[in-house]
Amino acid sequence: LSYIHYPTISSEMLRTVSEGRKGVNNSTLVTSSRTATRMKIFYYRLFAKIYSLAGRLTDVVLANSSWTGQHLREIFGSRRAVHVVYPPCKVALIEAGVAEHRNEGQIISLAQFRPEKNHEKQLEMMSILVNERNCSVRLKLIGGARNHADEDRAAMLQQLSARLKVEDNCEFHVNVPYQDVRRHLAQTDIAVHTMSHEHFGISVVEMMASGAIIIGHDSGGVRDIIEHGTSGFLAESSSDYATIVERVIAMRAEEKARIRERARKRALMFSDEVFDAAFVKHLIPLL
Repeated sequence: LSYIHYPTISSEMLRTVSEGRKGVNNSTLVTSSRTATRMKIFYYRLFAKIYSLAGRLTDVVLANSSWTGQHLREIFGSRRAVHVVYPPCKVALIEAGVAEHRNEGQIISLAQFRPEKNHEKQLEMMSILVNERNCSVRLKLIGGARNHADEDRAAMLQQLSARLKVEDNCEFHVNVPYQDVRRHLAQTDIAVHTMSHEHFGISVVEMMASGAIIIGHDSGGVRDIIEHGTSGFLAESSSDYATIVERVIAMRAEEKARIRERARKRALMFSDEVFDAAFVKHLIPLL
């Protein structure tokens, strides 16, 4: 049995290199050189064949989202059955700390300080809200830093917030204890997630379970989690995020409460108990 959260190679990675698009896994050193691009495409295609063989030799393949599953089918072959089993999220633990009072206009982001998480988009959103639309909002960026590179990135983002003139509206919380994360989640009004093509998004589920009104990126596995306009919202550009934040702030309390309740119920689909049952269902036939 193979349970895949992050395919080592995917059809999206192949397309990114073939189309010459800059990305987290495709730097300008490659996109600016035809020779480097061709060499990387050859390497990726060779690796994809080896990866495909491994997939075909596996009895049961599980994926953490329908988006991951689709990419695995493209690599492994359409006849390869891939079953979606959503990863376990600490929904009950988050729900236990939910508070009734919400700080209106307070926005939270929960993501490690890594390039692919695209915190820049959140700061651009804040610039639009504060400098162009005169909104009273505050963003808390909470996340872990695994090493010096992540710490440097967090510092760079603080500098960017100053250049965008939103430093007084942003707080950075790096490597804070989990109990503090729960406290921040319990009090926040809105939550944002900005990573493109996230394979699933456990933090998205955690923010929904906390009762925050979530705005996630309209791509990847996040689409499995958020029902746009029902249990949260999906967006792409910084302007889109800003517009939805304004819309949420302007909502009546009753409408906000309905979205929060639907988000909490939706989060239960991704609980430890649901995962245990689904995983065992696919494991038992192999015993």
